[in-house]
Amino acid sequence: MTGRDHLYELLCSYDDAEDPLPAFYAVWCEGLDKREVARRLGADLGSATAATFGDCAGITMHAYGDRAILVGKAGTWIAVIGDRPCASGSALKAISDDGVRAISMGWSPGGPGPVTYAVDGTIVTQFEITNPNVRSGAAPDALDSHMTGLRFHLNGDQMGEEAPVEVAESITSALRLIGRVTGVEINKRWLGAVHALYVIPEGEPG
Repeated sequence: MTGRDHLYELLCSYDDAEDPLPAFYAVWCEGLDKREVARRLGADLGSATAATFGDCAGITMHAYGDRAILVGKAGTWIAVIGDRPCASGSALKAISDDGVRAISMGWSPGGPGPVTYAVDGTIVTQFEITNPNVRSGAAPDALDSHMTGLRFHLNGDQMGEEAPVEVAESITSALRLIGRVTGVEINKRWLGAVHALYVIPEGEPG
């Protein structure tokens, strides 16, 4: 898959339901090992089991009770597939403490959320996936150098005569941006590989 929406379509291909993958949240961080990332997200470190993304593509929809995160190495970074609390600003502040870099994105049935980038416990930039002009943080333009050629704005004709941007392309652009930051774009090999699935017990803060 090489189209403008190829990464969104790749993730959706792991959902057997009639509708496309209804929700997806992920965090990438640099400077920690898998267990420390899981610990900072409130996971029970003794709960680790082996799993692939295909085994748990629906973990983002857990609203009550215990939660789960899939944690695996992605180049020099650690990638975490989880739920909305794992990709929140408060979670990124906790993960990025002590000089760590972290970046997250995601979407829900209500639509795409933000891309959030944190360093050393501080939100550096946060912007809406479908409209990067809506942004905040200590340095809102920090990721602009990685955004060349990517299209985000829904219904926006950013490339002359090219077609308007739709949600799938906007989400793919966010994933490509993160790939440029981390050096490893999410791909079929990573999604099909065995990683560690941790449980976050009910009541742990998100």
